[in-house]
Amino acid sequence: MENKSPLSPHIQIYKWYISSLVSISHRITGIINIVTITLICLWASLLLLGESNYAAINTLLNSSIGKFIIL
Repeated sequence: MENKSPLSPHIQIYKWYISSLVSISHRITGIINIVTITLICLWASLLLLGESNYAAINTLLNSSIGKFIIL
């Protein structure tokens, strides 16, 4: 007799609940907020430290990677 039961049945019968979706989205937006606030603080501190430092962060933020991060 061949065993045809799935290896992980809990994945197939798992239902998504609104509370789990809200929890996941809350964590994702929290991570995005931390990264954004860190970049804004870095940008402001380099602005206060001088024009050459500001040019360096401005070059980074105007690059393709910087525009992707900002987006």
